[in-house]
Amino acid sequence: MTAPSAVVRAAMSAAWHAHLQQVDIGWLDMGFALPTLDTTRARTELNWAPTKDGPQVLAEVIEGMREAASGRTPVLRPRTVLGALGDAIRRGPVAVRRRP
Repeated sequence: MTAPSAVVRAAMSAAWHAHLQQVDIGWLDMGFALPTLDTTRARTELNWAPTKDGPQVLAEVIEGMREAASGRTPVLRPRTVLGALGDAIRRGPVAVRRRP
């Protein structure tokens, strides 16, 4: 089932202004502004096919956030508030750091 974006936007705005949700309509607008990706070339030239659909990927992302999943890569490393404060004290704020 789909709904027109204007209807969804109005409902989301009403819920935001009634303090029923913490996400304002800017996030919805950003979502509607995202480009649609075309995988035709990957399918034809690389014989690629996705193994998961969008709802499965979203569910996996939400589950990872719920479990605070992490990994060994720099982007996925576990983080703490104290660790971030230590980095800021040792290296300065991220906005002023220079690459080595």
